[in-house]
Amino acid sequence: MTQALDDTIAAANQIRRWRDLAAYMTPYIVMNTVFLTAWAISGRGYFWPAWTLLGWGVGLSFQHFHAVLRRPISARDVAVFAQSR
Repeated sequence: MTQALDDTIAAANQIRRWRDLAAYMTPYIVMNTVFLTAWAISGRGYFWPAWTLLGWGVGLSFQHFHAVLRRPISARDVAVFAQSR
């Protein structure tokens, strides 16, 4: 019963992280579309939207790492940590 509860909590946490990632990506896409449109309308000179694309994109990459690439904490991880103390 405990393993099933742990699996449910882990799944709920993963769903929350994916939703958080989507919540961060939506304004990134919308605002950078606005910036790119303004740049295109203003004559396509110096590509200043690169600063928002790169700067904001770095922050999104950290959020992506947290949501997708970081594995959940397992019982083994807790045991190893407890033994090291």
